[in-house]
Amino acid sequence: MTSKVLATYPYDERITGGRIYIREANTDNPWLLFLDVNMKSGARSSLTADYSAWSESVDGTAPAGEAPRSSYPFANASSLKLNTDTYDTLNGFSPEEVSIDISGVGKGYKTAVITDRKAYIGNVRRVDEDGEVLVERDRMYKSLPNKFDTFLLTDFVDVNINDGESIVKLEEYADRILQLKQKNVYLINIQQSFEILEDTFKFTGIKHPFQSTKTRHGIAWISANGVYLYTGKDVINLIEKKIDDGTDSYKWGAFFDEDTSFIGYHPKHDILVIGKNNLTGGSLCLFDFNTGSWVYGNGVYSRKHSNFVNGQNNELMVANLSSSATVSFNKWTDSPSSVTASYKSREEDFGAPGIRKKVYKTYVSYIGGTNQSASVYYGVDGSSPTTWLGDLDDTTGSRVIAELSPTSAINDIYSIQLALSGTVASTFEINDYSIVYRGKQVK
Repeated sequence: MTSKVLATYPYDERITGGRIYIREANTDNPWLLFLDVNMKSGARSSLTADYSAWSESVDGTAPAGEAPRSSYPFANASSLKLNTDTYDTLNGFSPEEVSIDISGVGKGYKTAVITDRKAYIGNVRRVDEDGEVLVERDRMYKSLPNKFDTFLLTDFVDVNINDGESIVKLEEYADRILQLKQKNVYLINIQQSFEILEDTFKFTGIKHPFQSTKTRHGIAWISANGVYLYTGKDVINLIEKKIDDGTDSYKWGAFFDEDTSFIGYHPKHDILVIGKNNLTGGSLCLFDFNTGSWVYGNGVYSRKHSNFVNGQNNELMVANLSSSATVSFNKWTDSPSSVTASYKSREEDFGAPGIRKKVYKTYVSYIGGTNQSASVYYGVDGSSPTTWLGDLDDTTGSRVIAELSPTSAINDIYSIQLALSGTVASTFEINDYSIVYRGKQVK
């Protein structure tokens, strides 16, 4: 049998081809492959045959629904025998299987990831079997392998439905999917042919998609209760024992806003950047994965802006809106300057919280520079670090080691905390510090 395939244009660029199947009338026989059509190569009668290329020719018959033209692209394909390939074997499912309709205005999904050769979509708005629009805010569907736009009605993943929460964001890492909802986060194992709920992280959910990001260390996200990192094994709260939940501007309780706080990752510097979308000076928190430390700054921006995105070269970028309603894209650039800074160390008990100690000296290795004028303070046994210990005021810009000795003995203490306050140069760096002490014998 020889068939002629006619083509009309324009057509959707996403469509690269199609297949035609046949079966004996009035039977339940399998649908057999009849023609395989490729929009570039032409048509063929089997998957092992060569394509018959498209040609341009005058034809008096217009395809259904088309006005007659002077010519059409066409391709001829000859079939000498029936194929053994069926719709089921080529597609992995029966033609009677229902797929969900998420195309068109008012339909779709809020979040998606592609992993393990499949697409996962969540918070779906689709058309049901009766033609009615159905909203499934807490349901996740998965595509067939390598068919990223085919979602069968039966291929859904429910981990905790009817909990009153919507899926806000899907993230993937280490053969797992993080399903971030408004209150809780669900960890789903996708290593097997079916998905398994592996863990639930309560009270860590997010309100907006811009409150999670992928890093080289795992998935990071922010909520009212902390900054979390899923490493592929554990979930770590990065602010635990580092940033208090207080009312000061740099403390998490005052800084975080569930509607406007957003997070991004800068791969080059290996830092998390957390912003707060207020227009009274703008504030940021930075977490350095290399040092495990946090930095807070304000007065960073004063214009309306988008969430963070990573550009083609992995730069961290935002879109800004000027007063003249002009949108511009800006990437993160380092522009250090001399600022008034404050720093607090953790409270050091030197691994022996129940032993009294005597502290003799503190050594700080640092680089100063122009306008460098900062002081180091200390506090003991949980008290605020307000007692002066010494100055870091070298202006040479070279690495120096400051030897800081207390003016009065630091004796019979269990722990000590250091703080730095003052003006630091644009070149300021602390390499490390060490405390010379002696533990006292228990009597």
